[in-house]
Amino acid sequence: MESNSIFDWNGQELVQDARVHKITTDALLLGGWVSSLFTEVKSCLDAGTGTGILAIMIGHAFRRAKIDAIDIDDDAVALAGTNIMRMSMEKRVRAFKSDLADIDVKDVVGYDLIVSNPPFYTQSLLPTNPLHLRAKHAVVPIDQWMKGLLRLLVSDGHLCVIVPADKAGHWIAAANETGYFVHHRLEVYSTPSDSRPVRSLLHFGMGLTRPERSDLIIYTEERLYTSAYMVLTSTRKKT
Repeated sequence: MESNSIFDWNGQELVQDARVHKITTDALLLGGWVSSLFTEVKSCLDAGTGTGILAIMIGHAFRRAKIDAIDIDDDAVALAGTNIMRMSMEKRVRAFKSDLADIDVKDVVGYDLIVSNPPFYTQSLLPTNPLHLRAKHAVVPIDQWMKGLLRLLVSDGHLCVIVPADKAGHWIAAANETGYFVHHRLEVYSTPSDSRPVRSLLHFGMGLTRPERSDLIIYTEERLYTSAYMVLTSTRKKT
């Protein structure tokens, strides 16, 4: 088994564990994008926190936010808790074990923001690594996952997810059925020569509106990070 490793995020050292899915470009993109969309966040749920990177990025950007970071995996919850303490955020960010289906809405005041880098493998494309299987295999249909997230929002709350670009339509349809619609959409390409995006970042809110669409390229043709990617994932402090 691999030993623990350190991930450097803007000079902040986060611990990675071989038993927990490592920090990915997807998580960094979502954390940076969410931080660019809003001027203030009061309460946030990070559903499927893993290492805790999303909760930490949002906690770094929004200094007044209270954040719950949940995961169904004991090792992930422990690791997220460690990283939260390393960032001295334990007074505002808490990690605990929970399944979305187990959260009783009667016990939740309601979050004004929910973020998730959700499981997105399907039966036709299962990962062979048991760790990836646990972290990324969708065990429930997209519509059930979406409803599980949206029921925990306040009436004017927001949901932000990152999904494979070719599955974005399914997530949008599932949200539309519950009265939520895309307000912002970011299409992510690996390199400038790509004809199709690899990821879609979706911001859902109440009210039908024309979504603001934008594109981002991760790598130059020389496989170096683009300046746009570097700026987005740096996450500046706000409130």
